[in-house]
Amino acid sequence: MSGRERVSSPEYKQEGVVPFVIDAVYAMAHALHDMINDICRGRHNCSEVNTLDGSVLLQYIRNASFIGLSLTPAGYFRIHRLTD
Repeated sequence: MSGRERVSSPEYKQEGVVPFVIDAVYAMAHALHDMINDICRGRHNCSEVNTLDGSVLLQYIRNASFIGLSLTPAGYFRIHRLTD
């Protein structure tokens, strides 16, 4: 490897788990966005989000829903209680 490889090159093969990793990052981003919006209600420099219990964020992560890359049967990303 030279470090100059391109994703568009014919030699590039994406790992099978990459879509799941991307969906996990999006789930966290959606959860943080929704949580901050709910708690801060548009206020800037909202200090309430600095001292939250992780269980609050976990609830937002579990409620994250979006069209993901992992191609779930339902067509959208959703964390299921038995698999999270």
